Amino acid sequence: MDSLVEFLAALKDSGASDEFIVALLKQNGWSEKRIYQAFGSWYETRTGLAIPHAGGRIEAAKDAFLYLLAFITL
Repeated sequence: MDSLVEFLAALKDSGASDEFIVALLKQNGWSEKRIYQAFGSWYETRTGLAIPHAGGRIEAAKDAFLYLLAFITL
């Protein structure tokens, strides 16, 4: 566990809100992307579940095909 996740875990254990933690870390130079990655790691550890990922290109291609098919059938 890296230092940011450990810091986040300590703050969460002391009752700090997610909004407060994000504001505090942003104010101290952490990027929003890195902050939310740390939250993701913390919540994955806490729940024991991996964060689901978006479908990506395959779903977009499937949707485009279905829209094209619907348009052609008009």
